[in-house]
Amino acid sequence: MSPAVTTESFPRAVDSSDRRFSPAELKDICSDLALQLDLDACANVDGSNALLKFHCSPEKSFLERNCAGLNVLLNMPYDQTLQYLLHYFSCKSQAPTTTGALLILPRWTTAKWWPLVQHLQQVRYYPKGSRIFDYPSPNGTRVRYQYGTKWPVVVLYDPPGRPVQFGAIRKSSDPPPPPPPPGPPMVRLAALRSSSGLSVTLRGHVAGTDMNCLFDTGADVSFISIPKAKAMGLAPKPCKVLVDLGNGATDTALGISRVKLRIGPMTTQVSLLHLSMPSSF
Repeated sequence: MSPAVTTESFPRAVDSSDRRFSPAELKDICSDLALQLDLDACANVDGSNALLKFHCSPEKSFLERNCAGLNVLLNMPYDQTLQYLLHYFSCKSQAPTTTGALLILPRWTTAKWWPLVQHLQQVRYYPKGSRIFDYPSPNGTRVRYQYGTKWPVVVLYDPPGRPVQFGAIRKSSDPPPPPPPPGPPMVRLAALRSSSGLSVTLRGHVAGTDMNCLFDTGADVSFISIPKAKAMGLAPKPCKVLVDLGNGATDTALGISRVKLRIGPMTTQVSLLHLSMPSSF
């Protein structure tokens, strides 16, 4: 049985990163669309906030799960939205006629990832202040934030059979562009832009291999050269992403890998786009 939901004030001790979408709202949306969802992409470790029987968690990350052939519920961590979207569309490109998603997103039209979803069907719009999420309280109940959302929220539907279409990923400071034609997404790498030859590199371990890691604060995503990836035995998942190298040139990434990165005492999981450019990284 699901934990009880109260409408008390939002306590300071509550983990606000645990945003469970209203189960009642989700049921109504699925009923309207005649949609059967298969996988909740973003639940907590113990699954107590999962909206579906089958779910991913930080320990069993959606970014390492091939969701091709499934209908996925995506209520993503806001700071990882781009990575989740790229992974989902990469999986869908493998089985476009049987893969779909219901996406719950803040309506941030100037976010760099917004062009990836702006063409999708909007099935719900919730204005700022809507009380559609609940959070865990210290006593184990689910607490509905009485002041509602800080921004408008939309629910978008990407049905199976819809072609995978991308717009160019842009900087959040850029003005909203006109609707883009179908094509691969674009990400930017800033490290290659400088003509001074100066860059910051760190020694680290990528998928167990000791190597130099380029520290690029201006890049949208992480990357690795195809020769280096092949030498390491990485088997990428197929994807198609246009990359602005920052020096006037572009490249097309045709694969993406999820690997473990360790630099000093820090260990994390990263997604690497495979680029054909010659590089020691």
